[in-house]
Amino acid sequence: MADASDALLDRLTRLHPKVIDLSLDRLTALLAVPATLWFTSRPAEHPVPPALSGEQVAQAAGTRLFSPAGRRRNIQLPDGSRVILDADSAIRFAFSTDKRAVALETGRAYFAVQKDKSRPFSVSTGKLTATAVGTAFDVSRLSGREQVTTTEGLVRVVTAAATHNGSRATLLPAGMRLTQKDQSVSVDPVDVTRESAWR
Repeated sequence: MADASDALLDRLTRLHPKVIDLSLDRLTALLAVPATLWFTSRPAEHPVPPALSGEQVAQAAGTRLFSPAGRRRNIQLPDGSRVILDADSAIRFAFSTDKRAVALETGRAYFAVQKDKSRPFSVSTGKLTATAVGTAFDVSRLSGREQVTTTEGLVRVVTAAATHNGSRATLLPAGMRLTQKDQSVSVDPVDVTRESAWR
């Protein structure tokens, strides 16, 4: 087979003198540089050291997951929790020995949290943070507003703005949605089946 490829290369070189003789060794060396750059420039896929924790770690040093426009992703996280990323959405997560921190950068995500009372599971987006120990909920950051919808269990949501009763912390049971837009926060009942139809 090598003779056939050499004969073809000789024939092409005679017909087209400007054809460069790329032997297998030269081609391998030529492709090795971009491949090495690609592998060494990829973000780390390893967990963040336990000394670093919280939402700042998730945003600064965590592993980033995204789904492109037109495609949803169903992903199992290292702790056994499951996340469904809506199309054109991104999260960053970092887990330590005492916390599981996720930052929703854009879009919408559903979280089915693996129970672990020693490591609370927190999702931050914009100016709110939702914390759960073992539950299921949606978090979205769309059209200038942040929302948390609890589909199962109970979620503690801390907002930058106060609710109508003056509190910044809200316990959100299943079937309820908290919406924060600018300096206003509202809590309303929702049809969980309809709200989760996007999944």
